Amino acid sequence: MELAQRFLFVAQGRTVGFAFWLLLSLPSVIAGSLLWDFSLTLLTQVQVLVMFLFTLDVVARKSDGDFLGYARAVFLRNLLLLFGGLAAAYLTGSAWFSILAEVVLGFFACGTTVVNWVLNFRLPDVDYVRRCFSFIPVSLLGGLGQYVDRLCASFFLPAVVFSAYSYLSLLMVGALAIQQIVNTKVITLLAVRCKESPRDAFAYLLKVSGGVFLIALLLMACAAYVLFFSWFSASWVSVDIIVVVLFVLGVSCRAAEFFSSFLIVMHKKKLLAWIQFVGLFVYAILSVISYSSGFVPFVVSMVSGMIFFTAVLALVSWRVSFA
Repeated sequence: MELAQRFLFVAQGRTVGFAFWLLLSLPSVIAGSLLWDFSLTLLTQVQVLVMFLFTLDVVARKSDGDFLGYARAVFLRNLLLLFGGLAAAYLTGSAWFSILAEVVLGFFACGTTVVNWVLNFRLPDVDYVRRCFSFIPVSLLGGLGQYVDRLCASFFLPAVVFSAYSYLSLLMVGALAIQQIVNTKVITLLAVRCKESPRDAFAYLLKVSGGVFLIALLLMACAAYVLFFSWFSASWVSVDIIVVVLFVLGVSCRAAEFFSSFLIVMHKKKLLAWIQFVGLFVYAILSVISYSSGFVPFVVSMVSGMIFFTAVLALVSWRVSFA
């Protein structure tokens, strides 16, 4: 796009995103005021809005081919929020102040974006809204899929056991970060390669996926050692080494999952949404079957879900590449 076209495109995107944010946040705030804490829920929703506005700007930068600038902006923002949230949590011991610190620093990190959005407000046209709606099922199910194992754990496991699973899930955060960084380049290249030859694009993706799996396996193994078996490990967490090994394997599979991008580029969003839905259903079934058997069986079931989901997406992408 030319500069003027991209300016209008991003401005419309901010408006559409804000509208959806209102639709989703109002029920959440109401539910939060009834079940939890109103101010904490409201702060969390504001945090989501700030994250969205920031993400839209850096994605526009990425689509210009400025991958280094994109990575630098995301890294510096996350680093700022990390230290701000940790400092607030350490000094106050309060979840409320921790999230408040992240919200304030988030506004600081993208303050010009917020001002630009207000001063250059644009209503989206009908075609823009229609195209946005076509991505809603994939986006919502994909977002839910990133957290489904933790949602199942929070629902079925006792609080003490869930805290151990949450600590274990720090490895998942690292794996997804690796995936997102690599995918910023992969999905752009796929758009070009799939036009030339879907089969060659899938072969390229398979190589990338295998390479990322091995890199993630090594990095997550090192991270697991630091988190669970070094002087840095939390004294209140006691997890068997077999559980850690299995979880490292599972999150490495998730880090290597780029096949969703392939299906999106191949205009198979409906097919992808069905696979995502089946994946969520499988996670739910596995958690219901395993949670009463203990922590180890539950972790095994969640890791099985991670591997199953990645394998199914790879198989379906392979079949689509022959279409």
